[in-house]
Amino acid sequence: HPSVAQVVHAIESIPQSMLGQRKELQQWLVANKGISGDIAAWVASSVQKDPADGTMGFLFDLDVAKKLLKDFNQQNLWKILDETEYQVDVVMAGNNKSWTPEIMEEMNRLEEVKPNVRAHILPDAGHWVHADNLPGLLQIMNGAFV
Repeated sequence: HPSVAQVVHAIESIPQSMLGQRKELQQWLVANKGISGDIAAWVASSVQKDPADGTMGFLFDLDVAKKLLKDFNQQNLWKILDETEYQVDVVMAGNNKSWTPEIMEEMNRLEEVKPNVRAHILPDAGHWVHADNLPGLLQIMNGAFV
């Protein structure tokens, strides 16, 4: 799956005239933006008609999503994991290219010094871990709640 930033960029580039054509929009996202069929279907299902003026738009505010993504990318939560005494299970999507060798090294270090912090890698999952590897996610969650 593409990164969240790639999906946001693809959504920004959708021609306004295509918003009312769900099937065509899905096909266009797959063919022209490299978006998977599942994500393209989600994007297309997020289009609605504005009752006030009849224009087509998204159920979500793309500008807010972009601000949230920017803010998320600026966060550094290692200190929280370093200091927590609570059990924390970090689910890592194996197909997420954001997991750099440096991040993996830091996660391994944390697991060694903090027995209450555990990393779980779902090898066949991208951003949508629940859609890409639901059995694996449920197995992790089951272990975390027992």
